[in-house]
Amino acid sequence: MTTAFAEDLLSRIAASVSLMTEQIDRLHAEGYSDNFIAIGNKLMSKTTFRHYHREELMVDKVSAWEREADIHGVYIYALTHPQDNIKGIYTVIL
Repeated sequence: MTTAFAEDLLSRIAASVSLMTEQIDRLHAEGYSDNFIAIGNKLMSKTTFRHYHREELMVDKVSAWEREADIHGVYIYALTHPQDNIKGIYTVIL
């Protein structure tokens, strides 16, 4: 690996991370203040610790970045559970 290649790769990774961070910041500004994590076959709210089956959550928005450097894809989901008044983000890195 040459120095120029490594610098280019690092630059592309930094740009991708910056775009993802900006998208997450925009979603937070829109009220998606919670974060979800996968626990088994459910998603758990990191704020309330409640567990939801994926079909209980509405997908409002999806942002995707395909083939970033050595990553196959990054997906940011803006999710809502209207009955519990929860809006949050679930991020998947493949």
